[in-house]
Amino acid sequence: MVEEIECLADAFEFLQEWPNNRRGPIFDTAFRACQREIGQNSRGRLCSYDGTENRSRWRDGVTDVAA
Repeated sequence: MVEEIECLADAFEFLQEWPNNRRGPIFDTAFRACQREIGQNSRGRLCSYDGTENRSRWRDGVTDVAA
């Protein structure tokens, strides 16, 4: 099954549903990036109209957390 992730809210929901027994370092990095971005998102906009703004910011967050 392929699930399309359009925005930060979709990514966070997807990660929350990820099975506990399959979580590892990559999951931890992605989950922390989502949490960090949600915490920094003061306007509460987890999805922009087309999703592009938050996809880019989420990707940057993953890179920052992984570094």
